[in-house]
Amino acid sequence: MIKIDDFLIGNGQECFIVFEAGPTHSGLESAKKLAGYAKNAGGQAIKFQILDSEKLILDKSQLFTYKILKNRNSGELEEISEPLYDILKRREMSFQEWEELKNYCDEIGILFFASTRIFSFNFFIFFFSKKNFSPKFSILILPFVNFKSNSIIW
Repeated sequence: MIKIDDFLIGNGQECFIVFEAGPTHSGLESAKKLAGYAKNAGGQAIKFQILDSEKLILDKSQLFTYKILKNRNSGELEEISEPLYDILKRREMSFQEWEELKNYCDEIGILFFASTRIFSFNFFIFFFSKKNFSPKFSILILPFVNFKSNSIIW
């Protein structure tokens, strides 16, 4: 059993629900909305992904095409093409914005944590204490790479 702030996680404890927000926000205000939605839906935690588009995207002009719902009643979709770099850049936040988001999560009573890609296949997950914005502990996730089948096993 482990304890993260006020939550006990393990055998005999209630289900611990984590909402995966990842990089789906478009800045601080939408990230706060996601945290609020997660809390209102009964989540105990929300996990975001910290991005550095400069390190992730080599070709800044590489286009990505996706569809958005234009009209809910008719189901009409709109197709949009834009550089992947621009999409990811909108999801980057400054240290101060991450700190503000973490403090907001504390205010509404949902545990905040984040992952970031440090090496090509390795991820760190940071859990943050309610007391400050320094990582309380982190977990390094290392996959097994099967080069014969060109697959990754987590």
